Amino acid sequence: MKKVLGITLLVAVGAFVVFMTGCDGVLPGEVRNLAVEAADEGASVKLTWSEPTDATGDETYSVYFDETLVEEEISVTEYKHFEPGKAGEYEVTVVSGNDESEGVKIDTYPIDVANPTVWELNVEGSSGIGFQVASEAVGTYSMASDANKNNIDCYFTNWLVKSDGFGGEYDLCSPAENLADDAGKPFPGEVSGWRSTGITNDLEKNIEDVEMVPETGYYSRPEDAVAEGGTYAIYTEDDYYGLIQVISISTDNGAVDIKATFQPIQGLRLF
Repeated sequence: MKKVLGITLLVAVGAFVVFMTGCDGVLPGEVRNLAVEAADEGASVKLTWSEPTDATGDETYSVYFDETLVEEEISVTEYKHFEPGKAGEYEVTVVSGNDESEGVKIDTYPIDVANPTVWELNVEGSSGIGFQVASEAVGTYSMASDANKNNIDCYFTNWLVKSDGFGGEYDLCSPAENLADDAGKPFPGEVSGWRSTGITNDLEKNIEDVEMVPETGYYSRPEDAVAEGGTYAIYTEDDYYGLIQVISISTDNGAVDIKATFQPIQGLRLF
């Protein structure tokens, strides 16, 4: 009888130790090398990562989007979030038994909206607009020569020579397809080597309200002249998407106040 009681006691103690270890043991290690890329023509997000350094092979992974669990019990080191509809923040955790690691985070947000003033092509100022991916900044550049042609994605023009002033309708243009025919081109000679950019018609939304830009419908310039308040999606020749909203146009001096942003993840259309 004492022997049976002893065995029962040992089993109970062992179970208690296992229970306590599962609840209060060391948390699993975090995922490593979390990265994000565009998928499904820019409408979806693919996450990839490396397993934790202390992986045993029994772990699974959970993915959160904007603090909401979207998938759990993932057994591989990647996950595609199908058409989330907007940019946001992802968090990946490691689950082992009843324990969940600290999360590792990455986001798909565009750069902060910039508010530069650019100038109609004839003005002695910065007329060219460029999305600088490496520095995650919207740049403005002089177009008085072709020295900055590799940095410029688009520009504003009224198609007039400088002596005719800054009135009339303004277009937002891709340099490669439009500079050669622009009477206001401020430098002599042939046009070659400029960047080719796609631009949509007015999205009819404020720039802050756009959550995804179109996949198609890009032109070398919008079908209609730009309007104050209009927001236009931009597609660069190296597969990045951006947005430009026209805030005001001065026909007195050719100043164009804009808001601009872009998605630093290549090929991703979410904002």
